[in-house]
Amino acid sequence: MYNIICNHIFQDGNKRTGLQAALIFLLLNEYRFAELVDDDLLTQFTLDEASGFHSLESVLEWFKTYIQPL
Repeated sequence: MYNIICNHIFQDGNKRTGLQAALIFLLLNEYRFAELVDDDLLTQFTLDEASGFHSLESVLEWFKTYIQPL
């Protein structure tokens, strides 16, 4: 997610693609977001990441906080 969003690998759709890639990665590895993670929180986190408010390390910590096994 971080590399897709922050490195702008596409001309358009980096935030959408990065978030979807993260969701698929979690599902394939039998994880999901905790119940308290809603669309608004995911949207704000993604926008903050795209705006440069998060480092790779802070993104990793955010995911550790908000994911759980299926």
